[in-house]
Amino acid sequence: MITIAVDAMGGDHAPRPEVEGSVLAARELSVRVLLVGQANPVRAELAKHSARNLPIEIIPASEVITMSDHPAQAFRRKKDSSVHVAARLVHEGRANGMISAGNTGAVMTAAKFILGTLESVDRVALAFPCCWTWERMWIPGPSICCSLP
Repeated sequence: MITIAVDAMGGDHAPRPEVEGSVLAARELSVRVLLVGQANPVRAELAKHSARNLPIEIIPASEVITMSDHPAQAFRRKKDSSVHVAARLVHEGRANGMISAGNTGAVMTAAKFILGTLESVDRVALAFPCCWTWERMWIPGPSICCSLP
């Protein structure tokens, strides 16, 4: 089963849409979800859904990176943010990937410095599911100057 770490505190109306989407993903796509964020608000939102037997776990993170936070400063100062913790879950092998609707710069910074990049890639890239399939639509940004073996 694929495990996805979800930044439950990242969106403008967090954690409502993140929890709602996670419940739907666990139910419809048979994925395991790690909801990363402030435990009490996430738990309260999760209680509003029929999620008792779904593979959803709450992973506590005490800090939130806001949209107004400077990405590099937030990465350095907010080590227990939901973005930071979600990236560490992927790095540790507890999740296969992470999703965040939060501060894009902070997500990119966490991905680059916690997860790293492939040797021939200079910049991380963003992807999102397209039409609920496993195909991905890529947002431009990765380096196109790659050396091939």
